[in-house]
Amino acid sequence: MQILTFLSRLCLTEICFVNNYLALPENYPMHNTGRRHHGFLYTLQGTETYRFADKTIAAVPHSVLYIPKNEDYTIAFAGEKSDVRTIDFEMAAETEPTRPFLIKLPEANSVAGLFAKMEAVCEKHTEKSVFGCKALFYQILEHIAEAERLFLPSEKYAKITQAVEKMQENFLNSDFRLEMLSKEFGSYRYFEQLFHRKYGMSPKEYLLSLRLEYAKKLLADSDMRIKDIAIMLGYGDSTHFGKLFTAKTGYTPREYRSKTH
Repeated sequence: MQILTFLSRLCLTEICFVNNYLALPENYPMHNTGRRHHGFLYTLQGTETYRFADKTIAAVPHSVLYIPKNEDYTIAFAGEKSDVRTIDFEMAAETEPTRPFLIKLPEANSVAGLFAKMEAVCEKHTEKSVFGCKALFYQILEHIAEAERLFLPSEKYAKITQAVEKMQENFLNSDFRLEMLSKEFGSYRYFEQLFHRKYGMSPKEYLLSLRLEYAKKLLADSDMRIKDIAIMLGYGDSTHFGKLFTAKTGYTPREYRSKTH
C-alpha cells in the first residue's frame, strides 16, 4: 500500500529531463553519489542491478524503477547492452518520498510508448509542450499504479522480501541452501514462481548475482588469490567459478582484475 499511496499523492512540479540511453558492459559498474532529481526508469532491454544502501533491485525488461532524489547507488550489468528510458522530475515538498521500488509491468504495455512520446513532446520547449509532458507523466503514473494494484504484495510477497534479505545476509555461507527459504511457501517451485514474478529472475540467478558482485569487489579491491575467492563464494573448484564469472561478465577473473587495477 505504501507505493500506491506515494503514487496517488505525487504532486509533480517540473519535468527536468527525459531521455533514452544505451549502455554497454564496459560502461559498468556505474556509481552515482547523489541523484540530482527524482527519477522513473523504464527498462526496454537488459537487466541492471541497482545496489542501494538498504536493498538491491534488479531492473528487468518491462519494469519501472523509482529512484529518490539525492539517492546514492551503484549499477552493475551483465549482458550485451541495456536500453533504458528515463524521466527526471521534481515534486512538491509535501509529497512524502519513499524508498526505491520496482514495478513489473505486463510485456504488452503502453508505458514504453508513453516515455518515447513524452521525450518527443518535451523536446519542443513550448508552453503547450510543458502541459503535454505533465499530462503524459500522469498517464504513466496511472499505468504504474494499475500494475501495482494487480500484483499488490500479499503476505506471500512480504515473505519473498524476507527471503531476499536472508539471501543478502547469507550468500557467503556455505551451508546456506535456497530450499531452506521455501518452507513457508509449500514448495520450492511455488517460491520460485513468486520470486520470478516479483524480481524478474529466479532465486538461483539472484543468489549468483550477489556472489559475482562480491567477487568483482574482491578482484578489484584486494590481492586475494582467485582460488581463495572461489572457495569463499562456495565454489570449491576455481575452474567452475571462472566459467560462471566469464559467462556473466564477458571476462575471466584474471582479466577483470587486470582491467580494474
